[in-house]
Amino acid sequence: MIALSLRLLRAGGRNAWSAAGLVATGVAVATALLAFALGALHGLDAREQRVGWRTPAAAPPGTAPVAQLLVRTDHVTDRAIQQIDVVDPRPDAAGPPGLPRMPLPGELWVSPALAELLRTVPADALAARYPVDVPTGVIGDAGLLGPDELVAVVGRPAGDPVLTAPERSEVVASARSEVVAVAGFDRPGEGLGLAEIYRQLTYVALALLVFPVASLLGASARLSAARRTERLATLRLFGASRRQVTVAAVTEVTVVAAAAAVLGIATEWLLAPAIAQISLAGSTWFVADVRPAPVTALAAFACVALLAAGSAVGGLRRVVITPLGVVRRDRPQGARLVRLLGLAAGVAVFVIMSQSIQIAPSDIVGLVFGIGVLALFGAISLIGPLVVRLLGGVLTRRARSAPALLAGRRLLDDPRGPSGRWPG
Repeated sequence: MIALSLRLLRAGGRNAWSAAGLVATGVAVATALLAFALGALHGLDAREQRVGWRTPAAAPPGTAPVAQLLVRTDHVTDRAIQQIDVVDPRPDAAGPPGLPRMPLPGELWVSPALAELLRTVPADALAARYPVDVPTGVIGDAGLLGPDELVAVVGRPAGDPVLTAPERSEVVASARSEVVAVAGFDRPGEGLGLAEIYRQLTYVALALLVFPVASLLGASARLSAARRTERLATLRLFGASRRQVTVAAVTEVTVVAAAAAVLGIATEWLLAPAIAQISLAGSTWFVADVRPAPVTALAAFACVALLAAGSAVGGLRRVVITPLGVVRRDRPQGARLVRLLGLAAGVAVFVIMSQSIQIAPSDIVGLVFGIGVLALFGAISLIGPLVVRLLGGVLTRRARSAPALLAGRRLLDDPRGPSGRWPG
């Protein structure tokens, strides 16, 4: 039956291929949007893992610190420089990410972008701020936000007067933090930093993107739904079993959706170098950051394929039960009042999640809010057909012309279509 369904798809003529192309385009766009959001989340996680060492947890009482850290922001040529002073470092301790060893007093380690800036900016405007004229080494990618971030790691002895002297930058005054004794660079401190705020916002954006993406998938599937339903109903009338019709429908839709999903993910990967040029928090991105992890991309592909298969199965009820009614275009089943229960459940989940935000840990606030938003959108999608059905009834009763009467009857006959029911 699988071979037959593929043969029917290939032999469907120009109209069938056009419909399949439109479906594939819609699914590819939806998958690419989903991949973009997942790539952003992956990039934020990767960034935090690389720069969490700059705000490490303070050494517990009684623990010998490996160094004291002072993080401050300087500026030159309208660009921010993240400067990390490593005070009284312990030479035998492991260094920060991106450095081969612990920076010693009097050493200067810089990012590649800052190294280039030191070569081009006059020494009295930049290099004079540091203890040495020539950097000791270059910070690796493992310790940077992005390829163009300006970072300087300066080793200083205990009691260095620079640490207590007022800041004097010839460009813009620096922003100073407190000196913190740390037991290591592998334990980031707690708190809702800028990167964490971006991540929580990305969770919310991903939740907001789910229903538009699903709606686009459903709209794409509906482009060829009528012709596919008639073709499958004909097979049913010719003696095909329910199982055979189900296999044929799932195969046809899933093959197109799976190919389009691969195209959507590939599009995101190809556009990743351009997306990586978008600056956030003072730096662009490494290309690998904005590409979702292979496991995540595979999960997105599987979700799209399963959603397509579910749409195909969900639209087969009339075909497998009343194939003759499909051919005769009998009135579809109206919206069910049981959707009111779904509406109540969705609103309840949204209220619970909204209240939970008050007590939820800061690292899952966005996720909790996103679940609430999904529940609310789900409730709206469930109640949509009922609202359309009520509007159709009002329009039919008050119709004063043939077009108005036809419009009202159309809404009553199929309230799910105009309401944007995303499963297809």
